[in-house]
Amino acid sequence: MNDLEEIRKIVENYKDKGEAYPEEPMVVCAPKKRQSSFAVPTSGDVIISEEFVMDSMAGIICLAESL
Repeated sequence: MNDLEEIRKIVENYKDKGEAYPEEPMVVCAPKKRQSSFAVPTSGDVIISEEFVMDSMAGIICLAESL
């Protein structure tokens, strides 16, 4: 069932009744939303060189002076 108007009518019709919808329940699957995450270095706990450090929790290598 893909028609939003038809779904709204069914919900409106059955929302206040003391009985269940007469048809068998159906499984509805929706694709999982992709969660993007942006890691921000908070500390340089692994020194790579004089210029670069790594935040091992975020997995980011950055300039030592930027921290």
